[in-house]
Amino acid sequence: MVKLWSELERPGNMVHVEFGHFSHLQHFELFDKYAVRNADSLGMNEVEMKLLLDLWTGNLADINDQESYQPTIEEVLEQTAELFNKATADSLPLSRVHLHPYGSFMMCYKKDLWEDARDAIIKSSIVLPKYCIRSADGSTPDNWVEYYDNF
Repeated sequence: MVKLWSELERPGNMVHVEFGHFSHLQHFELFDKYAVRNADSLGMNEVEMKLLLDLWTGNLADINDQESYQPTIEEVLEQTAELFNKATADSLPLSRVHLHPYGSFMMCYKKDLWEDARDAIIKSSIVLPKYCIRSADGSTPDNWVEYYDNF
């Protein structure tokens, strides 16, 4: 995967990596080595960003101990700056971060490398209800109109 990504002509082709849940540290370390460290863009929530920063700073003892982490939006912004600073210090290609703390959407990117983030935010907000909104019984709602104000 890394070899194929490195053969892409950049900045014409950019690689976006979306985070997921990891329950084994070794799997997360492989994800970091082969995906995160070679990506131009990362998508993650507030817990996943903290997990990555803890890995990078050597403070990640238990990968499953992050579940209850609930930073303020100010902390998320500080960590985003820390993420970009660390990526720059390590000469990583990272130039865009799509954060979704608390189910919201925030895009931070270098304007000279990325087009307006409006389309990405809109697409994300369209996908969220399709895959994330569930009724108490686990089914998806039949009447999306009642959820209009959420979007």
